[in-house]
Amino acid sequence: MQSRFNGHLFHLIVYSSLAAGALIQTQQHHLFLPARPTQIKAPLGDQVCRFNALGRGQSRQVSARTNNILFRSDKVLVVQDGTSRIMVFLRNNGALRNTSLPYCHEQAEVDCGKTLIRTGETNDHNTEGVCTHVGVCAPVLVPGLSVFRSMIGGAVVAHDGPIRRIANIGHGAGAIPLWFSRVFPGIQIESVDASSDVLVASPCFGVSASSKLNLVHMDGLVYLESQADSSYDMIFVDVFNENDIIPSCLKTPAFFRTIARKLAPAGVLTMNVWPRELQKVYSSLLQAFPKNVHLGTSPGLGNLVLLAVAPVDMPKSRSRMQNSVSADLSAASRWAAEAEFELVSEPAIRQRSRGVTQFVDLEGCPKSKSYNSMCSLFGVSITLFGLMNS
Repeated sequence: MQSRFNGHLFHLIVYSSLAAGALIQTQQHHLFLPARPTQIKAPLGDQVCRFNALGRGQSRQVSARTNNILFRSDKVLVVQDGTSRIMVFLRNNGALRNTSLPYCHEQAEVDCGKTLIRTGETNDHNTEGVCTHVGVCAPVLVPGLSVFRSMIGGAVVAHDGPIRRIANIGHGAGAIPLWFSRVFPGIQIESVDASSDVLVASPCFGVSASSKLNLVHMDGLVYLESQADSSYDMIFVDVFNENDIIPSCLKTPAFFRTIARKLAPAGVLTMNVWPRELQKVYSSLLQAFPKNVHLGTSPGLGNLVLLAVAPVDMPKSRSRMQNSVSADLSAASRWAAEAEFELVSEPAIRQRSRGVTQFVDLEGCPKSKSYNSMCSLFGVSITLFGLMNS
């Protein structure tokens, strides 16, 4: 496995701006995204909250103010900071230490490039044309947060064969689907999120629905259960609630067994995990993937990345280049190398984790074909990078 992280070249291309307007795809038809909740008036004057941003390689403190908030719902903010746009989750039941400000924290960050075309100065947050009043975001191709680079690089280098269909649970600012849509333009991408606010805010980050990039508003686990077995080449999981905890239903053995069924032979799962939950998640993951589980880092961040590979009877031809924009895979290879993925064991995981409790299945988690989820997933999504004929 280690040798797979030391070869392939990956050449990045420059993003072009995606058209505005987000479309949700359900199982049978397309629906326009629901109306965004009414704008909430900031209760604390000009400054709404403060948070640490990490997208420029070092921690910096950012104030979310009424004049730099581009989008706001009850729990989701989009904040402009220079050329960066940051998705922030607002925790209504907590306060910033030693202040009366509500607690908020960065979930994702996108660099919109050196120039943003200003189309107006109003901060009116209409559902239609979200963020158009402040200019178009043409995001740079390289994800700003290293955890996304580690997830992408690890999956691309570990995968054996053409990339045709993928799933990412946790949409955020859409960094992963945007990267794949530009580097592998022939694949189908479905980005699923339980929060309509997260999807409505997508145009702020240069993400819009298209024939090959579908934004789906649905419980992630339920949606994944409804898909055909052995149909995905990659599944990305990046899901945390407003308290920075992975929802319970997304760290059970049953969840990972579902992922194992949905992955094609040699398919790859990568998952963003905090150290405090590593042992729980790893114990569950090992029950579905007893072999080929690797652990990587996110340079400069505390996030860890678990990577698992579905078994395959016979190795496939490593021919990702045939559906990639370029034959140069150096970028993904470099990101994987920087993440330092290594095959891990239970003792090694315990050393990296803050707990050793094994997680068990929950009775209340959604079942196959059930659309009435009992698992509350704030900000959850699945990005399914689908197999498509070019």
